[in-house]
Amino acid sequence: GKAEEVELFELLWEQNADITDVAQTVSLLRSPQARLRLVHRGQDIVRRRGSESIMLGRDQTCQLVIADHKASRQHCTIERRQDKFMLRDHSTNGTFVTVEGELEVMLQREEFQLRKNGWIALGQSRADTREGVEFFCE
Repeated sequence: GKAEEVELFELLWEQNADITDVAQTVSLLRSPQARLRLVHRGQDIVRRRGSESIMLGRDQTCQLVIADHKASRQHCTIERRQDKFMLRDHSTNGTFVTVEGELEVMLQREEFQLRKNGWIALGQSRADTREGVEFFCE
């Protein structure tokens, strides 16, 4: 698959009752400038393009290193799909996500669409750690 939208065209030679007309999607509804900002202990990471994923975890190879004994080495990944940012948990202890104004959600090897603003905690609830990551979907 492609990360970007691709224009397709179909040329019909004659109208046929077996052919269903499909409404054209409005690409103006998509936000090519959608961006995600992550803030953790003074570090600020911004992502715009769909091809760049962000790995969070204890391992020094992660783009955002979280020094918490409950976090896995490669705990979770955030990637952009179309105009959405998706978080995927890969961990043993789960990932806790709180969208501002909503209840905290625990993910265990699941995906979650990040939206608005909120917090990500690795391996334990946000209430139980100082190693939370604040996110902003702009």
